[in-house]
Amino acid sequence: GVQMGRYGQACAGNIHVHDVPLEYPTLQAAIDVAAPGDTVRVAAGTYQGTGNRNLNAGGKDLVIISVAGPALTIIDCAMAAPGILYVSGETAAAKLSGFTIRNGRHTTGAGILCIGSAPTLENLILTGNHALTDGGGLACISASPTAIDLVIADNTCVDDGAGLLCAGGAAPSFQGCQLYDNTAPNRGGAVYS
Repeated sequence: GVQMGRYGQACAGNIHVHDVPLEYPTLQAAIDVAAPGDTVRVAAGTYQGTGNRNLNAGGKDLVIISVAGPALTIIDCAMAAPGILYVSGETAAAKLSGFTIRNGRHTTGAGILCIGSAPTLENLILTGNHALTDGGGLACISASPTAIDLVIADNTCVDDGAGLLCAGGAAPSFQGCQLYDNTAPNRGGAVYS
Protein backbone atom coordinates (compact mmCIF):
# COMPACT_ATOMS: atom_id res chain seq x y z
CA GLY A 1 0.00 0.00 0.00
CA VAL A 2 0.90 3.66 -0.11
CA GLN A 3 2.08 5.22 3.12
CA MET A 4 1.30 8.83 3.83
CA GLY A 5 4.07 11.00 5.23
CA ARG A 6 3.75 13.57 7.99
CA TYR A 7 2.67 16.31 5.56
CA GLY A 8 0.31 14.20 3.48
CA GLN A 9 2.77 13.28 0.73
CA ALA A 10 2.68 9.72 -0.58
CA CYS A 11 5.64 7.54 0.37
CA ALA A 12 6.20 4.68 -2.05
CA GLY A 13 7.01 1.27 -0.61
CA ASN A 14 9.54 1.41 2.20
CA ILE A 15 10.85 4.89 1.43
CA HIS A 16 10.60 7.12 4.48
CA VAL A 17 11.15 10.80 5.26
CA HIS A 18 13.12 11.71 8.37
CA ASP A 19 12.68 15.29 9.57
CA VAL A 20 15.40 17.27 11.36
CA PRO A 21 14.94 18.66 13.97
CA LEU A 22 11.26 17.69 14.19
CA GLU A 23 11.90 13.96 14.64
CA TYR A 24 15.67 13.73 15.14
CA PRO A 25 17.86 16.10 17.14
CA THR A 26 20.83 16.06 14.75
CA LEU A 27 21.57 15.45 11.10
CA GLN A 28 23.70 12.39 11.85
CA ALA A 29 20.94 10.86 14.01
CA ALA A 30 18.55 11.03 11.05
CA ILE A 31 21.22 9.72 8.64
CA ASP A 32 21.97 6.79 10.97
CA VAL A 33 18.36 5.55 11.08
CA ALA A 34 17.59 6.19 7.41
CA ALA A 35 17.61 3.30 4.95
CA PRO A 36 18.98 3.53 1.39
CA GLY A 37 16.58 5.57 -0.72
CA ASP A 38 15.14 7.47 2.24
CA THR A 39 15.04 11.26 2.48
CA VAL A 40 16.44 13.31 5.35
CA ARG A 41 14.56 16.62 5.21
CA VAL A 42 16.15 19.47 7.14
CA ALA A 43 14.38 22.60 8.39
CA ALA A 44 15.93 26.06 8.16
CA GLY A 45 18.49 26.85 10.86
CA THR A 46 22.16 26.78 11.74
CA TYR A 47 23.32 23.28 12.67
CA GLN A 48 26.39 23.08 14.91
CA GLY A 49 28.16 20.73 17.28
CA THR A 50 28.50 16.98 17.52
CA GLY A 51 26.08 15.22 15.22
CA ASN A 52 25.83 18.19 12.88
CA ARG A 53 29.33 18.08 11.39
CA ASN A 54 31.68 15.31 10.24
CA LEU A 55 28.54 13.77 8.72
CA ASN A 56 28.95 10.36 7.12
CA ALA A 57 26.40 8.78 4.81
CA GLY A 58 27.92 5.36 5.58
CA GLY A 59 27.51 4.04 2.05
CA LYS A 60 23.75 4.62 2.02
CA ASP A 61 22.26 6.40 -0.98
CA LEU A 62 20.16 8.98 0.86
CA VAL A 63 18.59 12.24 -0.26
CA ILE A 64 19.63 14.90 2.27
CA ILE A 65 17.77 18.08 1.41
CA SER A 66 16.96 21.37 3.07
CA VAL A 67 13.46 22.78 3.02
CA ALA A 68 14.52 26.45 2.79
CA GLY A 69 17.74 26.40 0.73
CA PRO A 70 21.38 27.22 1.43
CA ALA A 71 20.95 30.81 2.60
CA LEU A 72 18.79 29.64 5.50
CA THR A 73 20.14 26.14 6.16
CA ILE A 74 23.71 26.19 7.42
CA ILE A 75 26.04 23.47 8.62
CA ASP A 76 28.65 25.34 10.70
CA CYS A 77 31.58 23.09 11.57
CA ALA A 78 33.25 25.70 13.85
CA MET A 79 36.71 24.69 12.51
CA ALA A 80 36.41 21.44 14.48
CA ALA A 81 35.66 18.89 11.72
CA PRO A 82 34.74 18.53 8.04
CA GLY A 83 31.21 19.04 6.79
CA ILE A 84 30.25 15.75 5.15
CA LEU A 85 32.06 12.64 3.97
CA TYR A 86 31.05 10.46 1.02
CA VAL A 87 33.71 7.77 1.38
CA SER A 88 31.86 4.45 1.18
CA GLY A 89 30.85 3.99 -2.44
CA GLU A 90 27.74 6.18 -2.52
CA THR A 91 26.26 6.52 -6.02
CA ALA A 92 24.52 9.34 -7.91
CA ALA A 93 21.34 8.40 -6.00
CA ALA A 94 23.00 9.89 -2.90
CA LYS A 95 21.98 13.54 -3.08
CA LEU A 96 22.92 16.54 -0.96
CA SER A 97 20.93 19.68 -1.77
CA GLY A 98 20.29 23.14 -0.38
CA PHE A 99 22.92 23.75 2.31
CA THR A 100 25.70 26.15 3.21
CA ILE A 101 28.66 24.24 4.63
CA ARG A 102 31.05 26.60 6.37
CA ASN A 103 34.02 26.59 8.74
CA GLY A 104 34.94 22.98 8.02
CA ARG A 105 38.45 21.85 8.89
CA HIS A 106 40.02 18.60 7.76
CA THR A 107 43.21 17.22 6.32
CA THR A 108 41.63 17.03 2.85
CA GLY A 109 38.13 18.03 1.76
CA ALA A 110 37.18 20.30 4.63
CA GLY A 111 33.74 21.16 3.27
CA ILE A 112 32.93 17.92 1.44
CA LEU A 113 35.22 14.92 0.98
CA CYS A 114 34.41 12.35 -1.72
CA ILE A 115 36.57 9.22 -1.96
CA GLY A 116 35.53 6.38 -4.27
CA SER A 117 31.98 7.72 -4.48
CA ALA A 118 29.73 9.56 -6.95
CA PRO A 119 27.12 11.58 -5.03
CA THR A 120 24.95 14.31 -6.55
CA LEU A 121 25.77 17.67 -4.97
CA GLU A 122 23.42 20.52 -5.81
CA ASN A 123 22.53 24.04 -4.73
CA LEU A 124 25.29 24.23 -2.12
CA ILE A 125 27.50 27.01 -0.80
CA LEU A 126 30.92 25.87 0.45
CA THR A 127 32.62 28.77 2.21
CA GLY A 128 35.21 29.49 4.88
CA ASN A 129 36.48 25.88 4.93
CA HIS A 130 40.17 25.09 5.55
CA ALA A 131 42.14 22.02 4.51
CA LEU A 132 45.34 21.20 6.37
CA THR A 133 46.73 19.89 3.07
CA ASP A 134 44.58 20.04 -0.11
CA GLY A 135 40.96 20.67 -1.12
CA GLY A 136 39.53 23.30 1.19
CA GLY A 137 36.00 23.43 -0.19
CA LEU A 138 35.63 20.09 -1.98
CA ALA A 139 37.99 17.16 -2.53
CA CYS A 140 37.32 14.43 -5.11
CA ILE A 141 39.71 11.50 -4.77
CA SER A 142 39.01 8.58 -7.09
CA ALA A 143 35.49 9.98 -7.06
CA SER A 144 32.99 11.11 -9.69
CA PRO A 145 30.43 13.39 -8.05
CA THR A 146 27.99 15.45 -10.09
CA ALA A 147 28.05 19.07 -8.91
CA ILE A 148 25.19 21.34 -9.94
CA ASP A 149 24.87 25.03 -8.97
CA LEU A 150 27.59 25.07 -6.32
CA VAL A 151 29.22 28.22 -5.01
CA ILE A 152 32.72 27.45 -3.74
CA ALA A 153 34.12 30.67 -2.27
CA ASP A 154 36.52 31.96 0.37
CA ASN A 155 38.06 28.59 1.18
CA THR A 156 41.72 28.06 2.07
CA CYS A 157 44.27 25.27 2.31
CA VAL A 158 47.86 24.76 3.36
CA ASP A 159 49.00 23.33 0.02
CA ASP A 160 46.94 22.88 -3.20
CA GLY A 161 43.37 23.37 -4.41
CA ALA A 162 41.74 25.72 -1.92
CA GLY A 163 38.41 25.57 -3.71
CA LEU A 164 38.56 22.13 -5.30
CA LEU A 165 40.98 19.21 -5.41
CA CYS A 166 40.67 16.42 -8.00
CA ALA A 167 43.10 13.51 -7.60
CA GLY A 168 43.51 9.78 -8.02
CA GLY A 169 41.62 9.51 -11.30
CA ALA A 170 38.72 11.67 -10.15
CA ALA A 171 36.16 12.42 -12.87
CA PRO A 172 33.67 14.94 -11.42
CA SER A 173 31.06 16.75 -13.49
CA PHE A 174 30.30 20.44 -12.92
CA GLN A 175 27.27 22.39 -14.15
CA GLY A 176 26.55 26.02 -13.30
CA CYS A 177 29.18 26.19 -10.53
CA GLN A 178 31.06 29.28 -9.36
CA LEU A 179 34.51 29.27 -7.77
CA TYR A 180 35.97 32.52 -6.50
CA ASP A 181 38.14 34.09 -3.78
CA ASN A 182 39.71 30.77 -2.76
CA THR A 183 43.33 31.01 -1.60
CA ALA A 184 46.07 28.39 -1.88
CA PRO A 185 49.71 29.21 -1.08
CA ASN A 186 51.03 26.67 -3.59
CA ARG A 187 48.94 25.63 -6.61
CA GLY A 188 45.30 25.98 -7.60
CA GLY A 189 43.58 28.70 -5.61
CA ALA A 190 40.35 27.70 -7.32
CA VAL A 191 41.15 24.20 -8.66
CA TYR A 192 44.03 21.77 -8.45
CA SER A 193 43.73 18.62 -10.52
